[in-house]
Amino acid sequence: MASLGIRINTKNIGISQYADLTVNSLCVFNGVLLAGTTSGILKQSGNSDNASTDILAFFQTPSVDLGSNHNKIIRYIDIDGDTEGDVDISAVYDNDKVDAKRLDSLGILDQKTARIYANHEDYGRSVGVEVRNVNGSDFTIDAIDCLVKLHKITKITTSTLGRVKVTPSALTISATSV
Repeated sequence: MASLGIRINTKNIGISQYADLTVNSLCVFNGVLLAGTTSGILKQSGNSDNASTDILAFFQTPSVDLGSNHNKIIRYIDIDGDTEGDVDISAVYDNDKVDAKRLDSLGILDQKTARIYANHEDYGRSVGVEVRNVNGSDFTIDAIDCLVKLHKITKITTSTLGRVKVTPSALTISATSV
């Protein structure tokens, strides 16, 4: 039975979701995440489950075009939240994810804002952001702010349009004998 578990941190109102686990209940006792299954209670140790497999967690914001047909470029992304471990932040252009930037741990129970500068060579008509944990790290993201600029591509051409009449200047040649 696959299920969805939701954990609420009452100190900072942070919500964690656990999906596709074969459990029927979750609880935290003395700082340890416990899962109830049909075969008993299992200890979720650290950032991994009983099989020592990291639990992958990620989300992607919906891609938006901001009401413009022009290409956009993300200059930077501000992430507000807390993490226990590292997370990867990726800009998403036209539903294609580009290189991820590693965000070091912000610290658990400490609301912090971190700024990630995006690659200025990537652009697209629609933009979004993906947040993905590293090695099963736990994270809570409260806000994502981006500075998005319009990117206009101008085509450079060396060809001539239309007709051009060129009149060469007069050529004078002189020769002397020795």
